[in-house]
Amino acid sequence: MSRLGVPVSRCLIQSRAGLSSLVWAVAAMLLAMWRVLSVGLVLMGCVSSTTPAHPGGPYPVAEKERFRVLSGDKLLGYLIHQEIEVREQRLQYFRVERVGGGWAGNVDPGFRFFKCEPFRATPRELGVYSWEEGLGLLLETSDPLQVLPMMGSGEATEAAARTRLRQAMVDRDS
Repeated sequence: MSRLGVPVSRCLIQSRAGLSSLVWAVAAMLLAMWRVLSVGLVLMGCVSSTTPAHPGGPYPVAEKERFRVLSGDKLLGYLIHQEIEVREQRLQYFRVERVGGGWAGNVDPGFRFFKCEPFRATPRELGVYSWEEGLGLLLETSDPLQVLPMMGSGEATEAAARTRLRQAMVDRDS
């Protein structure tokens, strides 16, 4: 017997019944809130027009020319002149690859160098540099570099490579 004169077993049964009805009430309320929120989110997603649809893609990419990047006799990587056709416009840039095929970075027509880093969604901008200095940063070397055309693609001299690189940038502006 409890102090109030009610058997203890009867008090436990009533408190359990009260607790279980409270749990059911809370569960029902959470379920109702979930239904309202999910319907609201679906309606907001259908009605919202803040983000325009992507006009298309993937865009065709054409490799224009490939150059070797050397330090003395050692091949460090490749400088690849590429062109992306977006709608009626052609965007030119250079991609820098390591010998193993990994991307070291990109160079835009304004000679801004961008370094590709693991676990980053976008390349990190390094700044505006000369070819040799920027390529040295991307390929992580301080040795003097030579940029030469690939074998079999014309005169393999550094002067010819510089002329072709300059011409690629001039063609972009015209």
